[in-house]
Amino acid sequence: MTETIRSYLRRRYRWALAGIVGGALSALLAGSFMGIAEQGLAFQGACAVVWCGALLVAARTRCPRCRARFAARPQQVVPLLVLFALGTPPKRCAHCRVSFDEPYP
Repeated sequence: MTETIRSYLRRRYRWALAGIVGGALSALLAGSFMGIAEQGLAFQGACAVVWCGALLVAARTRCPRCRARFAARPQQVVPLLVLFALGTPPKRCAHCRVSFDEPYP
């Protein structure tokens, strides 16, 4: 069975959402359990890198057909992330109007 564009985007955004939530929760828990020691700051820094990396993946996600970014502005990244990962995404690309139910190239 071939993968559709919708399933590819949903999988990509779900991994990004998991990285954002996991990185944020890990940093909060590290701060409360480890305190301000060097190990705590190093772990919080690593969590921040994971968090920023996942946010960057979500921001740089493009349409497979026209290569246009879904989030044109930084304010659109988190709403699109939640919409594609947990909600009902649109049926077509806003730029090239390709259906997300087509097979992923």
